Formats: sequence, structure tokens, C-alpha cells
Amino acid sequence: MSRILKCLNIYNMEELYISTKLSFLESIRNNSVSSDIFRYLCNNKNKRKSHSKSFVQDIKLLEINFHKEISVIYENPLGYKKLLKKKTANQDGILDSIYSCLNSYKSNTFKKMLVDLTKPDFIREDEEFQELLQYLIIEGYS
Repeated sequence: MSRILKCLNIYNMEELYISTKLSFLESIRNNSVSSDIFRYLCNNKNKRKSHSKSFVQDIKLLEINFHKEISVIYENPLGYKKLLKKKTANQDGILDSIYSCLNSYKSNTFKKMLVDLTKPDFIREDEEFQELLQYLIIEGYS
């Protein structure tokens, strides 16, 4: 399903976590006291060992993900949040196919195509599993 999630611009768990950290940075920027404290902590890298372990890990996660220093990310967290959203977009044609199906939702052909597009790979590839699902649906066990 991850291809579908990406083309629908839905975050996976790590991306969601990064997004919340970027929102947190934006909140810090809006408060002068917390902003000054954050800058102080970030500028004293050699003292990071005395900082909270999760704080240091979160900074590293952001720096690794965006290949930038935390000070650069801190200056524009909403911009990096937009980059994160663009990063999830999939450019292999699935998105166009899904949009076509949704735009023509009244057509049975497009409805069937949408169902096929959104099926996880393990269901699409396993014929016996498909037959079992169809049986369960017919019998009302779904």
C-alpha cells in the first residue's frame, strides 16, 4: 500500500513524526524566549551530550532527513514541511490513474480500475487469496 499512500500524499509514520517536529520548530519560533533557548542549545553542539537524548536524536533526524544543519531548518520549518510533502509524491503514473478514476467515479469501468489500483500487492499477486476474499465477501464474512 505504500505506493498508494505516497501518491495520495499520506505520510508514513516516520514522515508524520518529522512533520510534527517541524510544527514544533515553528511553534518555538513564535515565542522569543523558547526561540532564544533553542538557538542557545543548537549553537552549543559540544555540550549536546548534556541535553536530553531525545532532543539530540530529533535534531539528528531532521538534519539527516533534509541534509541540512538544524539552524537552517529552524529558519523555515514550514518550507521544509512542504518539501516533505513533495517528497512523498510518487511520479510513476499511479496518481494520474487514481485521479482519472475519481473524476469518472460514475463509470463502472473506472470503479473497478480504482479497486484494482488500491489493492495491496500481496492480494493482487496471490490468486488463491483473491478467491478466498471473494468467497468471504459472497458469504457475508467481510
